[in-house]
Amino acid sequence: MPEQLLVGYSPAVAAARLRAAQIQVPIRIGFLVFSGLFCLLFYYLFYRRQKDVFPMTFFWIYFGITVGISLLLVIISIVMLIIRAKAARNLPQGIAAAVDRQGMWMMGSGMGWNDVEAIRVKRGYFGSSMTLRVARTQGEELSLKLENLDVMTGTIDAAVRAYSGGSHFVDTTRLGH
Repeated sequence: MPEQLLVGYSPAVAAARLRAAQIQVPIRIGFLVFSGLFCLLFYYLFYRRQKDVFPMTFFWIYFGITVGISLLLVIISIVMLIIRAKAARNLPQGIAAAVDRQGMWMMGSGMGWNDVEAIRVKRGYFGSSMTLRVARTQGEELSLKLENLDVMTGTIDAAVRAYSGGSHFVDTTRLGH
């Protein structure tokens, strides 16, 4: 068994997340154009011949919902691209955390297993990362974003369980599996 688990920041993970966001923007713009063209086609092929059956407001409601949803998805994709680009630009270098038999080191602060009250993972919202939160017995809480690390949450949990002798674990119940 290794002496410790070192959790580092991974530029490759950040780059992959950024690339996925970059791919989404033109796809969403394509869907927006397709939605607009589909609405125009719908108008010219169907609606113009059936004006007496359907009021004009029906077409505008259909157009608004169809194009509006596509436009909303384009905006969300652009916001996600900005968030991911900022995260990739501001990615720290080096070691984010370490776990060994004596305890944990995270965010420049070391703590023994007796100082650790609980270790939880909090869900991220709207594209933000899950966060590892370590509550100390003194009431202080340290947090670490998990999105650009080189290990998975399960690896951290296994190391915490092994190195703490089973007295601690990473609580993932708030993730809502």
